Amino acid sequence: DVQRARVPTPDLLESAIVKLNVGGRVYSTLRTTLVSDQSSMLAIMFSGRHNTHLDENGSIFIDRDGDLFGHVLNWLRSRTLPALDSTTRASLLAEAHYFQLTDLSAALAQGHGLRQISPEIFYSTYLSSVINNQPLVFSHVDLRSVPSMAGLFLAKADFRGSDLSGVCLRNATLEEARLSSALLCHCDMSSANLHSAALVDAQLDGAILQSAVLDRCKLNGASLVEADLRQAYMRQARLLRTNLEGALVEGAHGFEPSSSGREESNLVTMNVA
Repeated sequence: DVQRARVPTPDLLESAIVKLNVGGRVYSTLRTTLVSDQSSMLAIMFSGRHNTHLDENGSIFIDRDGDLFGHVLNWLRSRTLPALDSTTRASLLAEAHYFQLTDLSAALAQGHGLRQISPEIFYSTYLSSVINNQPLVFSHVDLRSVPSMAGLFLAKADFRGSDLSGVCLRNATLEEARLSSALLCHCDMSSANLHSAALVDAQLDGAILQSAVLDRCKLNGASLVEADLRQAYMRQARLLRTNLEGALVEGAHGFEPSSSGREESNLVTMNVA
């Protein structure tokens, strides 16, 4: 059983070797390795100020992909990457965003990373999709250079696995959009319509979703750490294994903590301002 505790304890912080259980994979590493990037979430976790979990063997439990975490550790040790196929690279990029390892994110975005789409190509393709009444398709690409998608009609658009971090999607229509495994960290999605959208395993840490429509939205396995969900509409939203640690949910319509998968994940933490 995973037990909730305030860790690392002072004794653990003084220990040179830290044992981790990441998604069932066990790792041993130096604490200095984990905190080597002082701006990362890992550095915060091992600062002694972060609530985390211990498994039955006393290892620190992190509910992320255990296989991919091996690449994260190797990056922290040597700042190098092995040859990776496109699928693994895209998945590792999501982990880098989650752990806020900006240097790793930048390294993954280079070379054989996600193909960057220019604003000109995006807007011309969008206009063509509107004229032809066809859903927009931009899956597994880098869309961060597009300054704004605010107010655009993007119903049933396919953005699976794409990086839209920081892109403005305020008031956009994303009804039934396919956004699974997409990177949407720090996006302004206030008042956006995401009714019935698929956001399984998406990264929405720090996203602004005030007054957004998330009714019937599939958020299983998604990360919304410190996201702003105040006054959002979340009726019948699927929240199994969703990480809502530090999220603001005051006034969220239809939000039910019991639907968040708390028992299954042991990670969901409510922080209502």
